Amino acid sequence: GVVGVKKVVLAEGSDRIEDPSAQELVSSAHELSSNVSFVSTDQVMCIGTLTFEIINPPPLTDEYGNEESICLLLTSDDNQDNQADSRTFLCGDAEAEVLEAIVQDENIEAIDILKVAHHGSRNAVTEDLLDVLDPSVALISVGEHNSYGHPADSVIELLEEHDVSIARTDEQGDL
Repeated sequence: GVVGVKKVVLAEGSDRIEDPSAQELVSSAHELSSNVSFVSTDQVMCIGTLTFEIINPPPLTDEYGNEESICLLLTSDDNQDNQADSRTFLCGDAEAEVLEAIVQDENIEAIDILKVAHHGSRNAVTEDLLDVLDPSVALISVGEHNSYGHPADSVIELLEEHDVSIARTDEQGDL
């Protein structure tokens, strides 16, 4: 289905990167919405009972790739008692090496839901990352029959070994 876009959030500095793909991304964002904002590490956005803490990237200077993907720690306080009812780690396309550093630097501990990075590519998660985050559910955004073979069998096996329930857009549709 089609989803209306009210706001697009991009990494701070992405509008100043000269790389054509970065310029195309910014242009597409402005076509989708008149409300485009730029965020960087340690900023917080709140929508109702949801709090989004931006934990990656720092302001961009001259590069824009998977390592600079926006990563968010989403906390839900459904009953508004100032205690997290659930914690979700949204990893964009940043891969395990970057995520391990972020998790250590930001002192991120157990979460409930992990949006698996980079469509479940073979570098999306590691044993160490799953040991620290200990998610109950993994969401994998991946196209059906994609030419990259995502998600990687090794990622699915690793998630299963950690008793993580897996939901995939190629199998379940919208998540």
